[in-house]
Amino acid sequence: MFASSFPCLGRSRFSLGRYSIVPLRYEDRFLIMRWRNAQIYHLRQARPLTEEDQERYFGTAIAKMYQVKERPEQLLFSYLRDGECIGYGGLVHINWLNRNAEVSFIMDTKLEADEFALHWTNWLTLLRAIAFGQLGLHKIYTYAFDLRPHLYPVLESAGFVKEAVLKEHCLFEGQYKDVVIHSLWPYTVKNYKECSRGELLEVLELRNRPEIRSLMVNQAPIAVEDHFRFVEGLSGRKDRRYFAVYSHDGGLAGTYNLSDEGGGKWDRGIVSAQPGKGRTAWWEFQLLGMMGNEVNALTAIVKPDNLASVRYHQKIGFREVGRDPDYIHYILPLDE
Repeated sequence: MFASSFPCLGRSRFSLGRYSIVPLRYEDRFLIMRWRNAQIYHLRQARPLTEEDQERYFGTAIAKMYQVKERPEQLLFSYLRDGECIGYGGLVHINWLNRNAEVSFIMDTKLEADEFALHWTNWLTLLRAIAFGQLGLHKIYTYAFDLRPHLYPVLESAGFVKEAVLKEHCLFEGQYKDVVIHSLWPYTVKNYKECSRGELLEVLELRNRPEIRSLMVNQAPIAVEDHFRFVEGLSGRKDRRYFAVYSHDGGLAGTYNLSDEGGGKWDRGIVSAQPGKGRTAWWEFQLLGMMGNEVNALTAIVKPDNLASVRYHQKIGFREVGRDPDYIHYILPLDE
């Protein structure tokens, strides 16, 4: 009944290992209805939904999402594990003037007790590709009735900031409850050619750290003059792209580079300023969302003894395609 992509997005499917988000599927409508009815206490839903309600909603509001070519009011996705729907949500109340949107997500009710944090964390990682990478929003936020305090640590561990509490803002079972708002801002991505001299020196300092160099193909320190000569050589080249990535507070989060290998495949290099903190995927997924349709797959090489990097590549869905004495070779298809 619905297409496999939204016309307003260049790419609508993103995966994180076994998990993925895809445009909301018609076949999941009654699963979603049952979850909403079971969790009505924390939703802005006045009464239990019927199958007729759900058919009507999918035939109107949901169908409209597949017709809007720009500036949709909402975008909803099915959240899948190994192809099976175990949750849904997306971006709602999208404000195009101020470039912000509310995050919506519910999961299969039976998963809440043991897998709540896992699926919220996956969801928020994947949604960055859409919100910041594809739509270019300035901010996303959650608007939560203060009924599930266990949600807040998950949001904050995913980088959200508690921004406001609306006192006694909703009526629940005869009592007024607060509404808690958590917000998230995107990373700033700057092409090396747009960076200041100071920023380029900061990038060089990161690249020249001994623990970083030890994982590189070229492990020699790079001299300042060679670094600036290299950046100058990037001018006018479309086959090589180098970026510095900054967090909302202005700190350097890492660097990202792409080299065209032909046939839609691009070799990807990544350096994190805070490896092992679980944050690298946050900004990599934003970058994945920013990639144009000419990038169909990413390749990467990792030293076998760099176990943290091996685990990271496996986690976000890179597939091993070969090994040699020095490296594991990976590929991440983006067009599946």
